[in-house]
Amino acid sequence: MVSNEKSVLRGEFKGLAEDFFAAHSGAALENMHAEIAAKLARYTENFFSAGKNPPERVGIYKPLQYELPVRQIVEQVPLLTQGTFLYPEYDKDSMWFVDENSGEKATPDFMIVPGLFVDKSGNRLGRGKGYYDHYLRDVPLALERRVFLGYPFQFLEFVPALARDVRVFTLPPT
Repeated sequence: MVSNEKSVLRGEFKGLAEDFFAAHSGAALENMHAEIAAKLARYTENFFSAGKNPPERVGIYKPLQYELPVRQIVEQVPLLTQGTFLYPEYDKDSMWFVDENSGEKATPDFMIVPGLFVDKSGNRLGRGKGYYDHYLRDVPLALERRVFLGYPFQFLEFVPALARDVRVFTLPPT
């Protein structure tokens, strides 16, 4: 059953993350972050050069332990720093985004989506509450505008998914 497979993967995350971080120095991680930022910059330059307007509102998140320093990475991408950053807020039933400057609710037109794992098809495994899947079903954002970034151990061949799970665009590390 898919929910059992997801639980097993969630249980494996911490050990894989600890092993990964133990094997990489701070300098190696910084180099990895720079490479991820460069890859995201190339992606946004190509995507937005096709006559699409650069994003005005970029949804990011405050990283939890073992997550990428997403703001540090996004701030290295010129096309993503021209607008404002939005951060998610939650209650027990839903999630919304708030402009970091005004504190007002806003809708991202480009988003970096967190998660534990992702596969080549864009199936993402989050922490299990479904906030991002619900949000992206209610506020549709084109696949190419909802991007998963992660460390190499977070990219798997297969992530179990249900019909209600919303896929993301992936930029696997090189």
